[in-house]
Amino acid sequence: MTEKLTGKQRRFCELISEGKTQADAYREAYDSNGSSQTVRNSASKLMKLDYVKSTVDSIIKRKSDLNIARNVSSQDLVTRTLRDHITGTIDLEPTQVQSLSILAKTSGMYTTRIEDVTERSSDDIANDLKRKLSQLALVDSEESDVTH
Repeated sequence: MTEKLTGKQRRFCELISEGKTQADAYREAYDSNGSSQTVRNSASKLMKLDYVKSTVDSIIKRKSDLNIARNVSSQDLVTRTLRDHITGTIDLEPTQVQSLSILAKTSGMYTTRIEDVTERSSDDIANDLKRKLSQLALVDSEESDVTH
């Protein structure tokens, strides 16, 4: 049987999904003035209810999906606008280009990734590991045997 959330339970779930602690969310949602221990116990009991927990998870997932969609939408806007500017379809003022740059940064388009693409054999890797472990005095280099 699926339980229906009360207004206070729904508010509690929303506050948890916003990053509040269980106790703070309970205190605010229920306008509680109880002792810290009472509030913590009540909040914990509430979070143990399957329908409350699933509502919190659902709200968090929905917010995450929305943020991903916003970032993709922002990235698409930046790309289309800059492409139109480069091809001469539109003219942009320097402040507009700067605004696009800020939007690109905040939507994750300027992420730096460093990848090590050095080709190494398994023997080279094993020898490096032996050397590093030996330096840490965790393994005696003559006694260690790395199997492939």
